[in-house]
Amino acid sequence: MHGPFLPLVLSVAALCLYNICAKAVAPQAHPLAVLLVVYATAFAATAALLPAFPVKAGLWDAVRQVNWAAFALGAVIVAYEVGAILAYRAGWEVSVAFALITAGAAAVLVPVGLVVFGEALTLTKSVGLCLAVAGIVLIAR
Repeated sequence: MHGPFLPLVLSVAALCLYNICAKAVAPQAHPLAVLLVVYATAFAATAALLPAFPVKAGLWDAVRQVNWAAFALGAVIVAYEVGAILAYRAGWEVSVAFALITAGAAAVLVPVGLVVFGEALTLTKSVGLCLAVAGIVLIAR
């Protein structure tokens, strides 16, 4: 598989594994201690991938080009992961929690895409949004 779908397949596979791993976190482990290990592992994995994604002008020049969004993304990822770990500890099933989180995010991101990014709302997207909201209602019961 190639083209624009390969990154999507990678993201889907990673998100599936993410939820399986988040559900399997030891119940006695402190959530923030878990995240310290998670991010140390992520740092090591990122460093290991650098040769596969060479930086043309040097790593520090590349880091200097990073804007506020990278810092915000770091904070948001922590919030997402703490929420996921706590949801699974509260007894949510993987299939239900993930579906609710994803459908809820889709319902919020459609208007954000319209207002903030100027994206178009097509009939197909509108139907999809309605189905996502209906799915939230059905799954939450």
